[in-house]
Amino acid sequence: MHRKNSPQRPEKAPEGDKTYLFESAPIGTAVITLAVPTIISSLVTVLYNLADTYFVGMLNDPVFAEPVGIDFERNIEAERS
Repeated sequence: MHRKNSPQRPEKAPEGDKTYLFESAPIGTAVITLAVPTIISSLVTVLYNLADTYFVGMLNDPVFAEPVGIDFERNIEAERS
């Protein structure tokens, strides 16, 4: 049902309008637009930590592997806050 006097939302953000996403965009579009970069950033961090742990683990010395585990736990806590 469409009202005569209801304002039409633009399908795309006007050029230079930085508030469109927060004020006028549909909620689903706004959530996806904001969530994708965050998810990609988290995946890159996890891949980096996995590669770091793998190569440090190849040294076969637990003294070197411990700081990697501590750093990984610190990163997880930082992402939660």
